[in-house]
Amino acid sequence: MYGLKELKSRIKVDSNTVECPLKNCLSKIERQRKVFKAKSKFQCPVHKIYLSPTTFEYESKEDNLLWTDCEDINLLDRISKVKRESRMARENSEDALTWNVFRFLEKQNLLQGFLSKISNKPIKETELILWSYSPMENSIS
Repeated sequence: MYGLKELKSRIKVDSNTVECPLKNCLSKIERQRKVFKAKSKFQCPVHKIYLSPTTFEYESKEDNLLWTDCEDINLLDRISKVKRESRMARENSEDALTWNVFRFLEKQNLLQGFLSKISNKPIKETELILWSYSPMENSIS
């Protein structure tokens, strides 16, 4: 995952090309129009990300996620069977943000404390249900 320190503050976009958003990369790629496509002609040859004038997408969704051990990938695979669409590989993905934040809270055993704090009520039991998928029931809840 690329952070702000690795990204340019502005990228050059003209009518035909988009520049790679990573600092010190001079690659310019054919500009996409209308619908985002993860095709090789729109991919930076150095960083292997797909570019458009407004966003970029990693080759794999795991490249945009903080939690990708075997257990995480298995959970994501189960969720993917019931989740209708996913743009987790996009750099500005709300789904990736949700995964990164809530999976962190769950893995660090901070979910109950977090929910207690924001609800101003003691929360004793929690189950992290992502995109309607219940790991306990192994189904959509």
